[in-house]
Amino acid sequence: MATTDEIYDSSPQTIREHVIYFLVRNGMFVDDAEKVFEIYKQEDDGCMKERWDDKMCGYPPQFEAAIMLGIKRIVLEYIEEHMPKAWFRPMFE
Repeated sequence: MATTDEIYDSSPQTIREHVIYFLVRNGMFVDDAEKVFEIYKQEDDGCMKERWDDKMCGYPPQFEAAIMLGIKRIVLEYIEEHMPKAWFRPMFE
């Protein structure tokens, strides 16, 4: 599990770190954010397999938008199953 210091490190983030930071910044605890990311990663059809540790800054903004659409869907499913009264649900709708 990542520490809070690692999540808020200002160095260039990998795609994985960027997604987890997005989830934490919007209300999730780090451990839940990491679980959501692992679920999302498992749904990958292989096109991202070797890219999760790439630096996010190496991709255009449209790439981030596409990643966030997918992660939001997974987050809402996770919230519904594990924490249906989460105060941060609207952050992902």
